[in-house]
Amino acid sequence: MDTSKKYIKMCEEAEEIVIYGENNFERLRPLFVFDKLLERVSLVIWLPQKMRERLNCKNGEVIVSVEQNRDKGVYIEEGKMGIVIWLPRQDQLQEMLWQGLDEYEHWIQKLYDFILDLPFEPMSMEQLWLAFIMKEKYNKIWDKDKWLKT
Repeated sequence: MDTSKKYIKMCEEAEEIVIYGENNFERLRPLFVFDKLLERVSLVIWLPQKMRERLNCKNGEVIVSVEQNRDKGVYIEEGKMGIVIWLPRQDQLQEMLWQGLDEYEHWIQKLYDFILDLPFEPMSMEQLWLAFIMKEKYNKIWDKDKWLKT
């Protein structure tokens, strides 16, 4: 899972991905986020009622740090989703493209062609898939620090 500064920036600048994440938050769990207040990468999980009681947690959404040297167990307060940046996993990015599609060969060929003509060098599969989705679905390309309409 890519948690680099570059990928965090790419995700934060991808408005369409941010909206998709907000609209599908519950369905996407567990999900990786970058907590802007604490400046750390975390995992958002849902706690069943019994577990909330056992851990004395009031909120069903819990952020658990994936960084060993950071605090653990901070939760997202109601209506505070804007303090985190969703970092889609590769499978979540692929799902955004595959939904309702039958012709996988077509998209595999498009991905292959896209890779041959990449405008930047992705450092992870997440960066590659995010760039591919932004190009195919929203006609945007990554230009060092922002998405540009093509």
